Amino acid sequence: MYFKVKMALHSEINRTFYLLLLVLSFQLQAQEKISNGKDALKAEAEINRIQNDTSKVTRLLQLAEWFRTSEHDNKENTNKAISYVNKALQLSRKLKFTKGIGSGYLVYSMIEQDRHDYKKTLYFAQNAANYFQSVKEYNLLGEAQVMLWSAATLSQKPVEERVAFLKAAAASFEKAHKMSRLGDCMKELGDIYRMDHKFGEALTALKLALSCYTSAGRKDLHGVYDLLGIVYSSLGDYKEG
Repeated sequence: MYFKVKMALHSEINRTFYLLLLVLSFQLQAQEKISNGKDALKAEAEINRIQNDTSKVTRLLQLAEWFRTSEHDNKENTNKAISYVNKALQLSRKLKFTKGIGSGYLVYSMIEQDRHDYKKTLYFAQNAANYFQSVKEYNLLGEAQVMLWSAATLSQKPVEERVAFLKAAAASFEKAHKMSRLGDCMKELGDIYRMDHKFGEALTALKLALSCYTSAGRKDLHGVYDLLGIVYSSLGDYKEG
């Protein structure tokens, strides 16, 4: 989101979404993470032998996420992802596992965003947020609110609505003490303010983003410094810029 040309702007927005949407890979972790096709085949072979408890929900969602993000982006893998999410939701409801239900809806929101159905993305992300809110799972609540922001942006909702989702996500990550993700939100918020020529608010948000990244030990600070340079220059402080 650093370019003035419209096409470049859309490209940068999409790049930023993939930065922010590194979610559920996987916060409900119990088993070994699925990291390649061999792991996925092994997990599929074993899934029916796993006891019907919350750890099985985790495995089903891991499989769903694996097929959703597979390098072989095709209808078969999407259908597999949906099938595993449905199984995870069914078992979570049977177990009254609220965190699992919310996580299932969150993965569903990502599937719908991949399919460019932003209305459904908003629907599933809001359902996920409601479940996470009910059990005070603030980290996952923040991820659901990021999905709401993402879908609102991609569907060109009013800026005020997008900002509200982003601020809500930032508040949730702060409650969860997830400083890196709080930094991501503040960086995006700073960029929104910059594009809206609210340079004072942009500067405040970007300084907080830098502070969050530093406290989290993040090394990829060039994007924040780039934005800070632009904002300082826009304020007439060329030396600082």
